[in-house]
Amino acid sequence: MDRLEELRRALEVVDKQTVALVARRLELAREVGEYKKFNNLPIFNGEVEEHKMQLADTLAKKHNLDANFVRSLLYLIINESCKEQAKIQNG
Repeated sequence: MDRLEELRRALEVVDKQTVALVARRLELAREVGEYKKFNNLPIFNGEVEEHKMQLADTLAKKHNLDANFVRSLLYLIINESCKEQAKIQNG
């Protein structure tokens, strides 16, 4: 196997791990949604989202990544989490 093929296989492993982690995060978000529904709390919390964006900046710097990229990635995941929580609150 040549080096390019090895790298592609390594990327595939990371992709699978990434999707598994996102799935786990959404499971946790659903649990948060259940808690919020039970306790009559709103889905959106500006303070929490602001903290997540600050965390994105910190993580981007730590891992030498573009902060806008990390913020966008986290925003997509948070948005999907909010959709899952909305399903719980509305269903």
